[in-house]
Amino acid sequence: MEAQLTMASVKTLTKTLACLSRYSDDMDILALPNSLTLSATNSSKSAYCRLLLRPSFFSSYSVRTPGSSFRSADTQVEEGRSVKARLKTKLLLSYLRHRNHEKGVRSVKLIIREPPQDGSSVAPGTDEESSDEERSMESRMLVKFFCDHGVVKQHRLTLEHPDELLAPAAEEDPQQKTVVISRPALRSLLDRMRVGASKADGQISCEFNPADLIVKTAADKGEIYTEVKMIGTDLIRYDAGNTSTSLSFHIREFSATITLAESLEKYLTLTFTAAPAPLILAILPTNPEEKEGDDWEFQAYIATSRATDVTTDANSALRRDRDLNMNLRQTSLSGEKIWENHRWDMMKIRMMMLLRLSPHRLLANHLARLSVRSFKYHDPAKLDPPEHILQPIELLPFVFLLSILPTLQ
Repeated sequence: MEAQLTMASVKTLTKTLACLSRYSDDMDILALPNSLTLSATNSSKSAYCRLLLRPSFFSSYSVRTPGSSFRSADTQVEEGRSVKARLKTKLLLSYLRHRNHEKGVRSVKLIIREPPQDGSSVAPGTDEESSDEERSMESRMLVKFFCDHGVVKQHRLTLEHPDELLAPAAEEDPQQKTVVISRPALRSLLDRMRVGASKADGQISCEFNPADLIVKTAADKGEIYTEVKMIGTDLIRYDAGNTSTSLSFHIREFSATITLAESLEKYLTLTFTAAPAPLILAILPTNPEEKEGDDWEFQAYIATSRATDVTTDANSALRRDRDLNMNLRQTSLSGEKIWENHRWDMMKIRMMMLLRLSPHRLLANHLARLSVRSFKYHDPAKLDPPEHILQPIELLPFVFLLSILPTLQ
């Protein structure tokens, strides 16, 4: 497989690869005579995305079987002829968006070389370097940068062979609903969900009501919670039906797709039904109303569940924190002193820092633990601690003397 790209196409490819890297570390490559597909599936198999590039996206594009002569996409398609490979997405991304390539690079060529099949030979007319790649028993990708003054930079990446290429198959549903969001709305939505995008437990809850769309973000067990409401008439297209539909899903893949659509200045199309059917995201190079053929398309599938599961957990965590703060406030207003355990823990940490320099740290450590443990089990409802328990501040001179004792000898 050989594909040559202009720098404008490289920018589009780079932004899309950054999105794919948020789905998975690995990227599957499927090269056919009439298309090149790059796909990624997350580790839990709950999200999938793919970028389909047609031959018109490239300056030149061709696919051949190992050891055979090149055939362009305009020639007759040979049944079963394809190139499959797997590559680390961030590895290719690091070469394509290197800052040294911003100036002086005119075009980029991606070449995939596979081991020759049994009984096949190197095609005539190939150069010595290409023949060496053909004889290699490993699949490789060559990334060539054609720069000014005839300079050519080349990088070799080792490819893996995937066991199988999986892709979700969405069945047609007459009750399928569609929402199209413009770039300004995407930017507003992305700004409000950015606080939870990097959280491991970040969740998105979408309520598609007949007249509006409500997007809720919850993370850190409910400590982070945002809500955005969009009026249906303000969106490019809002076909949510006459009944409300609630969906929830992980924030990582969803925010990555929104970031891609916003950076490309395109529309984002959401197609959905009731849970657990997947949410289908699509980014189109042109407006949905236009009928011209496009040279690339992007689609993503995200598994969904009922939104009440996420909102209930977030609301319960918020209520628990609110009740705790209310109890602490009532206790302080009643005039009772609250002996906070973390104060004694910080005192213990300071003591341990001094003990690191002392050869008598075992005895001092025992005294420090004894004092902290006594306060830990003290009743906070009492105004004053018992008189027979030493204050931690009274132990500091003793601990300090133990720490400097070796220097005094």
